[in-house]
Amino acid sequence: MLSTEKGRNNVPKTRYVPFIAILMLVVFRMAIGWQFLYEGLWKASTQSTPQPWSSVGFLRNAEGPFREVFREMTGDPNELSWLDEESVNARWSAWQKRFVDHYKLDENQQKRLDLMLNGQERYASDSNVYPLTELPQEVAEFLEKNKSWEKYIKFNADAKRLEVDGKEHLTPQEKAKLIDLAGLEEVPPLMLQPGDFKYQLKGGDEVEPTEVQIAFAKALDNVYDRQARLGFRERLKGTLGGNPEMVGDEYKTKIKDEAGEEKVITDDRKGNIEQYEVLLNRYESMRKDAKMAYNWVHLDYEKDKMNEKKSAAIGPVKALDKELRDAALKLVTLEQLSSGPVAPDPSPVREKDLLVMTGLVCLGICLISGFLTKLSALLAAIMIFSFYLVMPPLPGIPHAPGPDHSLFIDKNLIEVFALLTIAAFPTGRWFGLDAAIISWWNKRKLKSVNGKKTQSTSTAEPATAAS
Repeated sequence: MLSTEKGRNNVPKTRYVPFIAILMLVVFRMAIGWQFLYEGLWKASTQSTPQPWSSVGFLRNAEGPFREVFREMTGDPNELSWLDEESVNARWSAWQKRFVDHYKLDENQQKRLDLMLNGQERYASDSNVYPLTELPQEVAEFLEKNKSWEKYIKFNADAKRLEVDGKEHLTPQEKAKLIDLAGLEEVPPLMLQPGDFKYQLKGGDEVEPTEVQIAFAKALDNVYDRQARLGFRERLKGTLGGNPEMVGDEYKTKIKDEAGEEKVITDDRKGNIEQYEVLLNRYESMRKDAKMAYNWVHLDYEKDKMNEKKSAAIGPVKALDKELRDAALKLVTLEQLSSGPVAPDPSPVREKDLLVMTGLVCLGICLISGFLTKLSALLAAIMIFSFYLVMPPLPGIPHAPGPDHSLFIDKNLIEVFALLTIAAFPTGRWFGLDAAIISWWNKRKLKSVNGKKTQSTSTAEPATAAS
């Protein structure tokens, strides 16, 4: 193809662009456009699956000069909100509303979901299978004297059942005390035969327990098993506030000093939550001071330790969250499930993900079709360059995960240069919608000019004849 421009002394000079170069540049442009289009469509297609694509992981692992800028886009770069009971409960409340609205749950399904999440106000023994007309005498006397126990367990004579408070619950120690008051004890497991009653009179007497004792023990076992099934909010509370492995524990050791006096030494054992927070603060502090290569090697070791403790702290809460959502799906009918998955939890990065997917698809279409080619290539270069800045291969910065090793220039930056090259050439005018639009515009302009000339000529002829 020939392009002519004026050189020195106003002498025209001609540059020749080989046809093969034109062909390859157009193909190059369309290939990059296809890669953009397919990537955008694939990311969009995952949004209706149980595991939608998100840039959260990519941004949380950002490195380089703009690390904090990209990490803060996620709203919770260190996932500390999973360790806050109020935050998790708020997340579940918002999810419950979306779940109910999305699947259009009926009243019965909503009630079962609410019970699953919040638990029951009171648990009761099954009076049809384990009817209880009266309590053993010592148990009745104890409950009469200790009214405070009514918040744990109560005998409903009218309904012939035992009732346990849904928030206070009954501990194993409290259950064991009631069994003891009833004059019973557990039979050693090795002595039990299938179908045997699991209790005997205290002391192992050969006399059989009375019907009242048997009925009480069975009703107590039944209500204890039922109340042990906690709601997910209570299980969350126990995980974040009552599990020694998560929140730590206190150990007391008795020792004797030199004078022979006994002293108690208290040793506080940090739980996974506190250990993670300590390691996180330590990692961030060490990262700010990292200058030399050996600092970064040691920092990788610290990061592995931190991530291991992070999994131990956050993992149980995330597992509880997944268990809740999986259990809720069992309440839904096949017809309701055809509506697809519930929308994911709101996230600050969600809007940015939608912008990325839309940008990839639109820019891909423009590059393939050759529409607004220069502008599209320039915008695509800016988008890819922003990806480059998340994990730039600069000296003193850890390498991005993967088999590739780069310094200053990586695949993203090479693609930026390629897009700027496309923007520098009129590939859309060689082949694309830009060429068609410009051709149409030139024809329209030429037609307009010719029309004006014809009109001026026809106006001039009568004047000549008159003169």
